[in-house]
Amino acid sequence: MKDKYISSFVMDPVSVSPVLKTNITFTLDEDFDNIELVKTDFSINATNLTNPDYVRYLAVVEVDNESSPKSFIAIFGGAWSGQY
Repeated sequence: MKDKYISSFVMDPVSVSPVLKTNITFTLDEDFDNIELVKTDFSINATNLTNPDYVRYLAVVEVDNESSPKSFIAIFGGAWSGQY
């Protein structure tokens, strides 16, 4: 699978704030229908097109292997508070 470029078909919502914990649902291309999705297999980032050094990483929180086409839900990590 890694030798073939496959992208998501739909992202909903199409715009979110990286500091708010908003679920983003990615609906995958039908090429994924015969593949078992495992959330730990995913690595997702959002990169600013005008400033490629600005990268924010997302965490996959859920995969849906039952629907067709398949989907998964990801979220940004939220705002950094500096208090731990």
